Amino acid sequence: MKIIVDTKDYNLQEDKRAYIPFIHDNTGLIGFINKRGHIKIPFSYNRVYDDFYNKEDVVRVALEDSNGRFDKTIISADGKMLFKERYKEIIMSADKQRFVVVNLKGQMGVLNREENEVVPYGKYDWIDGFRNGFA
Repeated sequence: MKIIVDTKDYNLQEDKRAYIPFIHDNTGLIGFINKRGHIKIPFSYNRVYDDFYNKEDVVRVALEDSNGRFDKTIISADGKMLFKERYKEIIMSADKQRFVVVNLKGQMGVLNREENEVVPYGKYDWIDGFRNGFA
């Protein structure tokens, strides 16, 4: 999980990221702003796991459900959710093109950026991330 600082104590211009996560004072939800302080992705998420260093990056975020569980999804730099479904866990490949996911039933699979199955759910009991582009 990322440590997010108060805008009063932070120099946006020195940050290397394209979009910077910040917490909304009233809601406690996380959104992303640019170096000018303009909101680029609305304050909609409970947790953020990655950074937008460029506009082609994708980021894992989590939304809290009514049971207090944090379901994860992937968003693009324009704020669109790439995945329609939510997942218990998402592990991203270094090139951010493939994702090991655990669905809400606890089954593991591998998806591409379009959420198509590369490795079907349940084919393997355990998939341990990526090494050299392979899961």
